[in-house]
Amino acid sequence: MSLRPTAGGLAALALKRIDTAASPTAKRRRAPATALRETRQAVAVRDRTRHLAAALDTWRRYHPAQGLDLWTARGLDAADVIEHLASRHGPYDLTACTFAIGEASLRRLAVLRDRGALERVSLLCDPLMFSSARNAPAAAVRQLADVLAVGPCHAKVYCLTGPAHRAAATPYVLTGSANLTTNPRLEVIHLSAAPDLVGFYFTQLTELMASVNHAQEAKAAKAQARRERRSA
Repeated sequence: MSLRPTAGGLAALALKRIDTAASPTAKRRRAPATALRETRQAVAVRDRTRHLAAALDTWRRYHPAQGLDLWTARGLDAADVIEHLASRHGPYDLTACTFAIGEASLRRLAVLRDRGALERVSLLCDPLMFSSARNAPAAAVRQLADVLAVGPCHAKVYCLTGPAHRAAATPYVLTGSANLTTNPRLEVIHLSAAPDLVGFYFTQLTELMASVNHAQEAKAAKAQARRERRSA
């Protein structure tokens, strides 16, 4: 890897020969350790389909327990990574929190549900998400999610875990700056297959969603009780 300035004046970590590193002939020419040095820490994703797929496949082949950072200013969406992993290695349950969900990304998750690549979807979303026309409609988000919690949230965390009734799949967790939206801004996604890290985020998200929904249900119950007392 080398530091290479982009046209916008930013410094991007450039992965050399990423697509050849994933080819069978390249595997014979170069030791796995070389590919690990190129893909272990960071990849500059210049193409959302070809470079992303090559980076993820090479990383999974050589050292999936080592975290990988994806760095891009070319519109990388967290849904790109989720779609790649779930389509090729699912089915998965998705447990996630995000600040924004675009309509196009929501449709992609819905397609994964229809195909059986995603089975259960649990989401924690910021309430501001539903006040912007750029995001998916609230009704569509509720239709997709098996569990939906709405509370203050700026974190972006996406856990892919194997459904309880199936053989265990490799779990993943994505963290970083990327929402479930496509935009031209600089984004970074850290991807890990470390079971302890996936378990930590999954537990935190599950407990937080339950806490948020319990608090909102208690608040609604108190409001209903006040209305009944006033009308009595």
